Amino acid sequence: MYIPLHILYWICVALAFFVIFSGVAAGVNRVVTGSKRKRDEVLRARCRELLLMLGCQSGESRGRVLTEIERMLDPVTAEYIAVSLPRLEVPERSDVTELFQKKGLVRYFVHQLKSQRKWRRARAAKVLGELNLPVASAALYRTLNDPDPDIRGVAARGLSKLRHPRAQAALIEILGKQEEIISSRIAAMFIDVGAASVPLLVKNMRNTNWRARFWTAEILGQVADKRAEGILVSALGDSSADVRAAAAKALGKMGTRAAGLQVIPLLKDPEWFVRSHAAWALGQLRIFEATEELVHALYDKAWWVRKTSLEALANIGDPAIPALLGTLQGGDRFAKESAAEVLQRLGMEVSTVSSEQGEGTR
Repeated sequence: MYIPLHILYWICVALAFFVIFSGVAAGVNRVVTGSKRKRDEVLRARCRELLLMLGCQSGESRGRVLTEIERMLDPVTAEYIAVSLPRLEVPERSDVTELFQKKGLVRYFVHQLKSQRKWRRARAAKVLGELNLPVASAALYRTLNDPDPDIRGVAARGLSKLRHPRAQAALIEILGKQEEIISSRIAAMFIDVGAASVPLLVKNMRNTNWRARFWTAEILGQVADKRAEGILVSALGDSSADVRAAAAKALGKMGTRAAGLQVIPLLKDPEWFVRSHAAWALGQLRIFEATEELVHALYDKAWWVRKTSLEALANIGDPAIPALLGTLQGGDRFAKESAAEVLQRLGMEVSTVSSEQGEGTR
């Protein structure tokens, strides 16, 4: 195909201009971006400095610092200041929070939760979560229905920082019903709250959603409050295998011997991970009454059940020795090696044990 020379000339000129323009645009963008980043760093540093000064000043000096914070406070610096609020003492935190309300920034960020722009909704949820105000709790609760999972995650994280009963009630309501990352953040909040959250968690163990019951059992295991023992024992018979496993693990962390005895039947559960968690719990509680069942679990078809049963027998210690001696004469290689390993841990010579066992059977 023939292209006239003058056409080729203008094509080359256009390409050259395009390359030059692209390079200039990229350079300008780097300069602008770098300038903005530097300006943001200066603002962040100044905000941190003022907040540090606020905690060290009193009287008129403190008033001047608050005036300077108020002067700087806008939708941009609000985020920098909000994330530093948890480091302040209660009086200083209260004063700064009042400045947010005085300048209308609380209403502003509540309104931003309805923005079409994802980044604005995310920033608003982040700031409101740091302010720890009742009005923020209501706004963030509504944001849990945001169509974007990232925004729901930020809202859940924000709510988890609020210690208001309404926030906790809102979070327990969605526990296990959103993405895993959201449930994990909610779980971390309840674990941090500790014993004060137990009544609400115990009530939630009757939730009709099995994922909610599963997450609740996981939290109760971490909180380790004896008031939850009864409901966790009941959960050992839950229709969901995940809940049964979580309840067994939780009891292993905080249960009594009486509760531990209720875990023994789970060693025959149809699901291997339930049997494994049950073996682990029995070992943690040193339930020697489960020795025979744990030795039998060394023959389980699931390797992980065998491993956890081995560790459980080692934790039980001397009461498990007679049953382990009998296992040495069995036909399953893994079971024999596991029994030998546990016996060695307990200070017995396997060769001596084997010969003694053999002499005893003649």
